[in-house]
This record gives sequence, C-alpha cells and structure tokens, in this order.
Amino acid sequence: MNIFLHILSFIAISIAGNAMKNKLENQEKYIKKLEEEKIKMESHRRLYRVSADLAHQLRNPLAVIFSSVQLLKEGKNNDELINMISDEAARLKSLANDFLLYSRPSDAPLEKVDIVDVIKVLTVHKDKTKQLILDMENSAIIHGNRTYIEAALDNIIKNAIEAARSCVIITAKTEKKYVQINIEDDGPGIDEKEIDRIFEPFFTTKKSGTGLGLAISNRIIGNFGGTIGYSKSEIGGANFMITLPIYEGE
Repeated sequence: MNIFLHILSFIAISIAGNAMKNKLENQEKYIKKLEEEKIKMESHRRLYRVSADLAHQLRNPLAVIFSSVQLLKEGKNNDELINMISDEAARLKSLANDFLLYSRPSDAPLEKVDIVDVIKVLTVHKDKTKQLILDMENSAIIHGNRTYIEAALDNIIKNAIEAARSCVIITAKTEKKYVQINIEDDGPGIDEKEIDRIFEPFFTTKKSGTGLGLAISNRIIGNFGGTIGYSKSEIGGANFMITLPIYEGE
C-alpha cells in the first residue's frame, strides 16, 4: 500500500513538474515574443524619426531650387540663381550619398584592414596650415571593410582638423584584443549640452554639412564590433575614442 502511494505521489509530482515546466516555457516564449515586438516597435519608431528628419532636410534645398527655377522661367536669368540651384543640387547629392552610407554599412564584405595605413592615406593631403601629429604602431589590423572604415574615420578626422586652432593628434595602438584610436584637437570642444546628441542623425551645429557624419561613423564602427565615445581632450578640444576588434584570423 505504501509503495502504491509512493508511486502515485511520484506520478503526481512528475505531472505537476511537467505542467510547471510547460508553463515556464510558455512564459519564456511569451516574454521573448514581447521583447521581439518591442525591438520591432523601436526599429519602426527610429525609422520614422530618421525618415521625418530626412524629409525636413530635403525640403529646404528643394524649395530653393523650385523658387529659383520659377524665377528663371519668368525671365530673371542671372548667374546668382544658377549658382543657387547648383549649390542646392550638390547639397541634395551629398545628403543622398551620406544617407545611403548611413543606411547600408552592414552589407559590406569583411576583409583585413590596416588602420595605420588607412589613417596615413586619409591625412596625407589634409590642411597643412595645422600641425598633424601621428603617434601610431607600424600596423594595426582589424576585420572590417576598408571603404566603410575610411568613411567613418575620415568624418572624424575632417571634423577635428576643421575645429582645431593649430593642432590635431591621432594615436593608433593595439591594446589586448582591440585597436584603440584617439583623434584629438585643440579647438573649442563640444558644448556639454550637446554631447548626448552628437551621434544622432541630422544633428549638427555647423552651417553647412548634412548632419550625418558622426551618425555614419558611429553606425559603421558599431557594425564592425567597435565603439566610439567622446571626452574632453587634454590639449583643450574634442577627443574621439574609437575601439575596433583586431583581426585574429578566419
């Protein structure tokens, strides 16, 4: 009789255990589904925000082009109107190119990329009126795509040179499993109120430009497993700190 009761108890416990297991599995599936839905909603929200910003950026140059064409149709033919159309068309082209670069870096094929060589190529023809100090190893190989990595670093180097009063320092060194790149300038730096927004698409404090430069750099570097951050430079201006995983073979 006792054996029979033990067997019944064991069966009851097993059934209860299986029911609990199934319940937990169903809850996990439900939670996973909720998380996936949340990610989708965030993705849609982000897409809507970027699309709205893009539409806003397109509106101004299109309005200038449209009004200039109307004036030309009315017979007001002058070089100023033609130059305005040309400038705004160039701005639209730049915006389209930058937006494509922002939206498609994950499609890039992977290859070995020497960061030191990339930086040397990007800086060889830069503004000679400002001192450019390179403190780098002989080579620092990462796994990425050279075209995109060049675009990401070029945005930051250009910004540094434009902002600098007289000096830009670029360092590139291997630390454990990462290549650490620092791009510093002695310019005014970034206003503390704006630091949290510098990687947002279309955010800019410049009179010209698309406002996608740092957003592109951030997205590309992130897609290749790296990080990018900002701090105040020891020489007074901005310091952009980039880490990218080193190439460890196939």
